[in-house]
Amino acid sequence: MEFLAIPWIVAFGLVVWWASVWGRSVLWAVIGAIFLTPLIWGIVLLILGPDRADA
Repeated sequence: MEFLAIPWIVAFGLVVWWASVWGRSVLWAVIGAIFLTPLIWGIVLLILGPDRADA
């Protein structure tokens, strides 16, 4: 279960950094989270391969 939290932690860190670059806008942070989280999950699942995606 701890592994599943890693993409969320990375996404949160990127969103915080990105929001700070864009003037700490909460709106942009939310938009960033919406786009970054599926992207990071997609990368993780590609690395793990289709056999591990269902785990």
